[in-house]
Amino acid sequence: MTVPNTGYDGATTKIPANDGTSTSSKASWDRATSWLSQCRNHHETCKANEGYSSFLPTRLLDLSSDGKQIRLVAGEKRVCHEYATLSHRWGDSDIIRLRMDNMTQFQAGIDIGDLPQTFKDAVEVARKLDISYLWIDSLCIIQDDSTDWHTESALMGEVYSNGVLNIMATACENSHQGLYRDRDPRELDHCSFKSSWTGMEQKCLTVLNYGLWRDLIKRAPLNERGWVVQERILAPRTLHFAENQLAWECHTMEACEIYPDRLPRRLENLHSRVKLIDADAYRQWLTSWREYDPATHVGYDVWGRIIGIYSGTQLTKEADRLVAISGLAKRMRFILKDEYLAGLWARHLPYQLVWFTASLGIDGGKGRRVENYRAPSWSWASIEGEVEMMLVERAAKPESLIEIEEAKTTPFSSIDDTAEVINGYIRLKGQLFQAEILGRDEEAGRSNLRFQVDGKVVGGMVLSDEPITAKHTSVVYLPVYLENRETAKFLYSLMLNPAEGRPQGWYSRIGVMMS
Repeated sequence: MTVPNTGYDGATTKIPANDGTSTSSKASWDRATSWLSQCRNHHETCKANEGYSSFLPTRLLDLSSDGKQIRLVAGEKRVCHEYATLSHRWGDSDIIRLRMDNMTQFQAGIDIGDLPQTFKDAVEVARKLDISYLWIDSLCIIQDDSTDWHTESALMGEVYSNGVLNIMATACENSHQGLYRDRDPRELDHCSFKSSWTGMEQKCLTVLNYGLWRDLIKRAPLNERGWVVQERILAPRTLHFAENQLAWECHTMEACEIYPDRLPRRLENLHSRVKLIDADAYRQWLTSWREYDPATHVGYDVWGRIIGIYSGTQLTKEADRLVAISGLAKRMRFILKDEYLAGLWARHLPYQLVWFTASLGIDGGKGRRVENYRAPSWSWASIEGEVEMMLVERAAKPESLIEIEEAKTTPFSSIDDTAEVINGYIRLKGQLFQAEILGRDEEAGRSNLRFQVDGKVVGGMVLSDEPITAKHTSVVYLPVYLENRETAKFLYSLMLNPAEGRPQGWYSRIGVMMS
């Protein structure tokens, strides 16, 4: 908690203490309705990004019948115009889902009582906000039909981009916990007091919780789920059902019940400094694509930071790592006008190749190379765990030391060319060095190794994809690019091993080195 020495500059609206004992209270409903109305009618940026697509999902849930049933319908313009989406965690528990053998039944009607609590609550939210259609993945994608699943997963970005509102079960570990939470309404009161220091002007001070948004949203259970990254970024509006209050995100602002008009300037200023590691900045950046200059590095840095977030999230199926961000990749491809290669971009490939596992060191990061193939070793998607991508500063005057002759990946399915791949390779020109590993350079730091190259001893910081052990007596390293800073030069190289079962001249990546 921090006490700033200036007056409170945030919301003026107070929540009545006798009407806020739950996130389903009248005060919360009024606030959600107000946020949606204000955004749709008065946010110029939000309004400007609507109406560019006539897309509708293949299937939707029609909520317009009596209160006891909903039914599955085809998404057709003549029938429906607007729909909401739901972001949720399935959890380990079994939930109702669309299958080949129950589609006809779902089309006739689904009893509300058969739904898990989170789905029931989402139906209620949409109805109260006058939204007659709802999209829920487990009820709108045929779960036992692989063709339908691949077709619909390829459309996931469009589904969330074109919904009027994304309802997020932010505080939920699974689909049975429900959206609403009981709370002590005093948690939503501002702690304010008047200063009475001798010799100083008396001021009204308000205690601001600088960790509010981090704890309420970013560290919430739902945001640990991999699929949610693109859902949250691409949705035009998001209504969070968090642990003790509702929260709002759109292209114009972030707000919550304690700060219903928007986050205070001081929180926004702090928030803006960390936005580079949050979804909010990317959502806002993606709305300004019409002014984007492809010649800059900005778009690639945005992508790199998104991957930093996304790679640290959880997926039920390891094979979905590229699938679950496919919709966002399509949006970025449209903006960047570049070729997508298993999580990297062709035009920026020399710089994007130098990603590394998030926990630095010779002993490998927190990640591990996946056992079942899902991407080439040069792609971050070949690692299960958090990775970081190098961000290229123009002031550093980066200079590529390799020439890409050809880069190619083969998609698993013709339905979605930004999802799973079955193989991939890069053919390039560069200078390879055979390096004998001499051991750790303890004086330089625990992440540094000493090598012997052409009779000379050199050293560098090693960020390995897998632990460097006694079996690694030598490696091949490939200088990739050079930073020419005013104070020093920094060389970034890939560490390679000959690829097993491949002809001479084929290599697999085992890490990066900085020197």
